[in-house]
Amino acid sequence: MSCAVKITGMPSIFFINEPPDDQEGLEIEDGAWVEVPMNVSLWPEGARRPEQVLCRSKQDPLYYKLFKYRNEIEDSDWAVTGMNFGGTFSRHSWRNFASRLGAIRALQAIPDDEVGV
Repeated sequence: MSCAVKITGMPSIFFINEPPDDQEGLEIEDGAWVEVPMNVSLWPEGARRPEQVLCRSKQDPLYYKLFKYRNEIEDSDWAVTGMNFGGTFSRHSWRNFASRLGAIRALQAIPDDEVGV
C-alpha cells in the first residue's frame, strides 16, 4: 500500500509505494498517493519557470496532485499543502535515501549567511 511520508523538520512530503520499515521521526499517511503530470519539470526555452505546487484533494484527503503552475489549481477541488514535493520512491530507493538523511539534515542546518572558505 502506498503512503505519504513527512520527515520531522523537513518541509517536504515524500511518496513511497510501501511504508518504510524504520518509522522513527516520520509521520506516515497510509493509502496516500500522488498524481505527477509527465511534463511537470519541463522548462522549454522561452517558457516560464515551473512552480511545482503540491496540493491535496478536498474530496479525498489521500489524493495529492503536483501542479506545474499555481494558476492551474482549481480552487474548489484542491488545497495547497504548503509543502514541497519530495519525490516518489520504491521501498529500495527509500532505504537508500533514508540512509543519507543524517547528512541531508546536517547540510540543512548550515545557516544561509555562513560564508564558505
